[in-house]
Amino acid sequence: MDTKTSFFGFLPMPLFRMRLYLPFCLLLSPALAQGQVRSKKPDRAVYQPRVITPVQIAELQDSGQDEFAFSEFSRVKTVSRDDAGSSKNPIQLVDTELEDQALRAGIPPLSQLRPLPLDDIESAFPLGRQKQRDSGIQQVGNTEIKLIPPKPIQLTSPESSDHNHDISEPVVMESLSPLHDARYDGCDSCGSNDLWSCDSMGCDGIDCRSGRAWHALVADHFKTDRWFASAELMLMWRKGDRLPALVTTGPDTDISTAGRLDTTGTEILFGEQRTLNDLRAGGRFTLGAWLDNRECQGLVGRYWFAGRESTHYATNQNETPVIARPFLNLTPPSATQDNFVIAFPGARENGRISVSGSSDVMGADLSIHQFLYGKYGGTIDLVYGYQFMQLDEDLSISSGFTNLLSGSTTPVGAIVDVTDSFEAINEFHGAQIGFASRYREGCWSFNSLLKFGFGSLNRIAKRRGTTSTTVGIDTTTINEGLLVNNNNSGRYSDRTFGWIPELDLSLGYRISSNLDATFGYHLIAMTDAVQVSGTIDPDLAVNTDTTPPTDPLRPSPEMRFGTFYLQGIHFGLQYGY
Repeated sequence: MDTKTSFFGFLPMPLFRMRLYLPFCLLLSPALAQGQVRSKKPDRAVYQPRVITPVQIAELQDSGQDEFAFSEFSRVKTVSRDDAGSSKNPIQLVDTELEDQALRAGIPPLSQLRPLPLDDIESAFPLGRQKQRDSGIQQVGNTEIKLIPPKPIQLTSPESSDHNHDISEPVVMESLSPLHDARYDGCDSCGSNDLWSCDSMGCDGIDCRSGRAWHALVADHFKTDRWFASAELMLMWRKGDRLPALVTTGPDTDISTAGRLDTTGTEILFGEQRTLNDLRAGGRFTLGAWLDNRECQGLVGRYWFAGRESTHYATNQNETPVIARPFLNLTPPSATQDNFVIAFPGARENGRISVSGSSDVMGADLSIHQFLYGKYGGTIDLVYGYQFMQLDEDLSISSGFTNLLSGSTTPVGAIVDVTDSFEAINEFHGAQIGFASRYREGCWSFNSLLKFGFGSLNRIAKRRGTTSTTVGIDTTTINEGLLVNNNNSGRYSDRTFGWIPELDLSLGYRISSNLDATFGYHLIAMTDAVQVSGTIDPDLAVNTDTTPPTDPLRPSPEMRFGTFYLQGIHFGLQYGY
C-alpha cells in the first residue's frame, strides 16, 4: 500500500477511508485553530527544518548503518479486505515487509497488527447519521515506522533508459504535522498551562503529563537548558543637580561686602550650575528561566547600578585671596545679603574650603514574562512583578581659617572650622507592569522593554552642622554650621506615591550558537524624588538668632522634589540556551 508521510495526505483517498481519520481531526482541531506554536530553544518563534545532506547519507552508507538518528515519525494506515471476490472496492493489496533493523527495533510485522477500536471513539464523538460500514473492509491498527533516509537510486524510463538519476540535493525534513513526534515531549502552543493544554502527540488534553514522575513538575524548572543570562556594561548620564551659590570671591577692598551676591565684582566659584551629571560606568546583570517547555512563561531577575558620580571643589588663600560663603541673613529686624568670610588679606589667615558630593543609583526587579502574542519570528510578553530602586546623594562643605581681625566675637588667633553636610535618600518599593518584545532575523535580533513601576517612595533628608573653635589648647564645638542650625538639623522623612518608568532598546548579533553581542539604549526615571539641592534652603536663608528660636525659622526644614532620571548606552553579552 502507499505509505502516507503527511497528515493531510488522506484528502485524495476514497470517502469511506476518511471516517478512520475524522475522530483524530476533531481531537486536533482546537490546537490547530487556536495554538500559537512557539519554536523550541534557542530562539522562540523561529522554525528550522531538519536537513539531511548527501554527505551525511554517504557517510552512513560507508559505515554500514541503515538508519539515520532523527526522531520524526509517520503514521502508517493499512487497510485489507477479507475476500478477493468482493467487488465494491477493488483494492490491490501489496505485501509490505519491514527491514531487519526495524524488526530488531521491536516494530511488529503487518501480520501481527490488531484492529483499531474505532467504535468507542465514534460513539464519544457523534458525527451525525453513521453510514453502514462495508463488511468487506477490515480496519487494521496503527503502528509507527521510523523514517529511514532514501538511498541513491537509479530511475529508468522507457523514453531514456540510459539516464541515471541520482539524489544529490539535500533532503529537507519539514514538519509533518502536529502529530510529528510520538515521544511525550511536552506542549507546543501557549494554551492555558503546561498540565492541561497541549497539542503534541501523546498530549491530547486528557493527560498532559504523559506518565511523567510527580517530581518532574518541580525538577523540570531546574534544567540547565531553561536558563538564560546577560551581563552588560552601562555608560550612564544622570540628570544631575543644580546647587545654589556656595562659594564666592570678590574684591579685597571691603571685608563686609567681599563675596556678597548683591555686590559688584562678586564671582561664584562653586554653585549655580548643574553638577553630578558626568558620564559614569555601571553594569546590569540579568538571570532568568522558563517555567514551562513552551517558553510561554518565564521568571526574570535583574540588578543594575549606575556607578558613583562625584564632584569635588577645593581652594585656599594662596590660590584665591578672597574666599566667602554667601547667605541671606534673616536675623531680625531686617533681611539682608551677608557673607561668611574664609580668606581675606590681613583679616583671615590659612583660609581654605572644600566641597564634595556624590550620587549613587541602583535598582533591582523580579518579574514574570507571560507570552501574549508571537508571529513571524517575534514575540510580545506581558511583564509584571516587583521593583526596587534607590537614589542616594550627599554634599559636604568644610571650611577653616585663623582669625586675625580684632573686635569680633571670635578671639584673635582662634582657629575656626565650620562644616555643613546634607544627604538625600530615596527608596522605592512597588509593583511593575509593562511589555517586552523580541524579534530575530537571521543572526540579528531586536529586544525592547517598556514598563512602569508604581508604589511607595520613602524620602529622607539628613542635615548636620558643626562649628569648632580652638583657642590655644581648648576646643569648643557646637552642633551648628552656616546653613544648618537648630531649625533644620536632624532627620526628616515622608512617604508618597511614586512612578518608575523605564525604556530599554537593544540590538543583538549572534556570535555563537548560544551567545549574542548586544548594544542598546536605556532610560529610567523616578518621580517626586528629593535630591541634595532639595535639602538646602533655596534662598540660603539663615536666622542666627536661634537661642531661643525666633521667627522666621530658617533655614527651612522642608524638602523640595522633582523628577530624577538617568539615561545611557549599554554593551553586553547575552547567553541563551
